[in-house]
Amino acid sequence: MSVRRAVSGAVFLSFLVAIPAGAAPRPPDQTRLHVRNGVIEVSWLKSPDDPLDVAGYEVVRGVFTTGPFQSVCTTIKGAISCCDRNAQPEKTYYYKVRALGYADAGHSEFTPVVEGVLPTPPVASR
Repeated sequence: MSVRRAVSGAVFLSFLVAIPAGAAPRPPDQTRLHVRNGVIEVSWLKSPDDPLDVAGYEVVRGVFTTGPFQSVCTTIKGAISCCDRNAQPEKTYYYKVRALGYADAGHSEFTPVVEGVLPTPPVASR
């Protein structure tokens, strides 16, 4: 076996060992809210680990910044938004998002909380 082949093999193996198996993905970034057609749309930038280590995303909401939070939706990998169709007008909600890993990998930390209010729909004039 040549020294060159042994060194390149060692570098390759050390690279594989350095990556922890089943590590949780990193969180998404830049969570934003948009009010569209009577719903609150939560959007984000994908995790840097999407698509290899991300199975999907979970969006949660609460009525206080500290929770408790309930799941609004769970998406597939590659998703960048989710609509909260159950938000009530004139009520303030707090949302955050996390990336979900595969199997035993767990999930990322949540994004910082963002706040949104669904306005009262305009009354139709006759």
